[in-house]
Amino acid sequence: MPTNTARLLLVEDQANDVEITRKWLEKSSSRFELVVASSLSEAISHLKTDLTFDTVLLDLGLPDGAGLNNIRMIREADSNVPIVVLTGWDDAFVNKMLSAGAQNFLSKNGADTRLLEDAISAVLSPMASDDVNPEAIDPPRLQVDESLTIACLLELSTQLRLRCSDLALNRPEIATSPELLEASELAKRIHQLAQRFGSPK
Repeated sequence: MPTNTARLLLVEDQANDVEITRKWLEKSSSRFELVVASSLSEAISHLKTDLTFDTVLLDLGLPDGAGLNNIRMIREADSNVPIVVLTGWDDAFVNKMLSAGAQNFLSKNGADTRLLEDAISAVLSPMASDDVNPEAIDPPRLQVDESLTIACLLELSTQLRLRCSDLALNRPEIATSPELLEASELAKRIHQLAQRFGSPK
């Protein structure tokens, strides 16, 4: 995660979800500036007048838009800003979200500060690992079967991260064990690489 403050546009109409997301970000070790849009039209207006957003956190159920069309409309307003979808939808929907223009997703079920920060970090610096050279990787544009593979990797890595988070929370005696930390880091790296190869070119 970059050391400077990242500007986030949260597109969410539910006040409770906005407050929860705000609290997660406040607990993060990284610095974020949060701008909230309660509708798709408000978000598009922000994007057309303010080109300094680092990431869009997008809900798929809004008063004036729903589903994949929300992703497409945000992508039309800004073709470059990374989109992280905040969703309660089944993970089988992931490949469709990626194809529509999203770079990452986070399930609202079981999410926390760490998982949200990981999801944002993955789109801001998807190849930040010291032992991975981004210039050495030039993946071709994904075909349908490749998209399904990416979706599976994202789903598996998310489930592994959730499991690690649950273990750390419910069994504090092993929260800092090398094995759990290694598993969590592995899940994060898989998620980052899957997101990298799944990004539209």
